[in-house]
Amino acid sequence: MKTKLLVWLLVGWASVAFGAQNVVVLLDDSGSMEEQMRGQSIRRIDAAKDALLTVLAQLPADANVGVLALNGSTGNGQWIIELGPVDKSNIRGAVEQIRAGGGTPLGTFLKEATDALLELRAKQIYGTYRLLVVTDGEANDGNYLNAVLPDVLSRNIVVDVIGVDMANDHSLATQVDTYRRADDPASLTQAISESLAEVNDALGDESGADYDLLEGLPDESALAIISALGTNSNNPITPAAELFDTPHHLQPVHSTSTHVSTGPSPVAILAVFGFLAFSVIVIVSKMLAGQR
Repeated sequence: MKTKLLVWLLVGWASVAFGAQNVVVLLDDSGSMEEQMRGQSIRRIDAAKDALLTVLAQLPADANVGVLALNGSTGNGQWIIELGPVDKSNIRGAVEQIRAGGGTPLGTFLKEATDALLELRAKQIYGTYRLLVVTDGEANDGNYLNAVLPDVLSRNIVVDVIGVDMANDHSLATQVDTYRRADDPASLTQAISESLAEVNDALGDESGADYDLLEGLPDESALAIISALGTNSNNPITPAAELFDTPHHLQPVHSTSTHVSTGPSPVAILAVFGFLAFSVIVIVSKMLAGQR
């Protein structure tokens, strides 16, 4: 009876963990985004704004979404839309204020966006957490970007990148979870839509049947799997100033923590091993069931 209760707890956890979306769109509003798309009569920044307006208006009501511009009106990054439930009545006014101009500090604001997702996850614990980078060029702070990206990915933050009208694939193409090219307005809208529509459905429609396999486990083992799968490191990403001699103007605009993250925490490692153990149990059990 106790094991069945644990199984149903895990099923309930999964319905929450894989159901809610939490996404930050990191938008490149650098000077090069002012240029027209090749073979098109529209500027890259306008195509990006149109695509955002189209996709954000179609998001489900339970999605938490933020839009962070690399430069913004402050010249040092700006939350165009603060991370949280989207007020669709204010989307157009917020997005239309975006103007192109400035550099491409992707590393600095990858941290800024990730920290916002981690802070939200620390409060609500479960859900899927995704960072979508929309850019037309390489980072000005490439050393910092390369230093923090592995840490970001280790936190179970899904990172997608869209290369906007780029002659070659972005250097991040082989390092992130998903990379898409967008060489015209239609493909840009489609790329953003596909990224924001992706929810981790690894459990599939047969998730309930899969969890029935836990009924043969001791209560302690089932509970350990539930606990491990719900545990992630939500400490802030290491600031650039603590890795390099970085000018002040390259610091995140909302950085308030002095905590230093030195890599995956023990609880993050435990979560990974817990998930792997659960996956092995499911696969082996299905193989044995198929042989009967």
